[in-house]
Amino acid sequence: MLIKYQAILWTIPGFMVMQVRYLYEAEGNKKAKDAKAVRKLLAKRARSDGVGGSPQKKHSAGGEAPLVSMDSDYENNIIRVKAPMLNKVLMAIQLTDFMRAGDIVSKFRRRPSPSEGPNESYKLSESSSSGSYRNCLNPHNNNKFASDKFFLYEAGGNIGERCLDHDTNMMALRKVNPHAEWIVKPHDPFLNF
Repeated sequence: MLIKYQAILWTIPGFMVMQVRYLYEAEGNKKAKDAKAVRKLLAKRARSDGVGGSPQKKHSAGGEAPLVSMDSDYENNIIRVKAPMLNKVLMAIQLTDFMRAGDIVSKFRRRPSPSEGPNESYKLSESSSSGSYRNCLNPHNNNKFASDKFFLYEAGGNIGERCLDHDTNMMALRKVNPHAEWIVKPHDPFLNF
């Protein structure tokens, strides 16, 4: 029976995931408050030291722009998906209410050009790998696109990393874990613990 139901045996219930995320966020908020107090203290010392400031301090003051863009990404339902093993290394994707993880992975798949028929894209890749270099930008066929073995992974929090099913609703998952990192990579079924 354990062998028959091994796929669902290792599924972690949602309420347990929420508890771990809640503890992790509470710990992170505590550290952020401590860091904020230290920054306030350093700012007071800097103001009391003198009117001028070093160019380095002035230069580092502009470093908060990425935080603003991350906030606007969250408000506009934009996630940044990494695919380190593929041609498209990073892609910003705006989520809709019904977008699934499989839809995001499909954006990293190769789309045949309008002039190619359904079987011509296969012939094109086959002929370019056989050694004929005519009309090829990439004669050795080094382009890497997502295949059926690629899945979207959620990384971040205390949980580490987990492979998402293609039917996972991304908007709902993003509300649960807004600070997650999204990665497209191949799934190895033998690594399921």
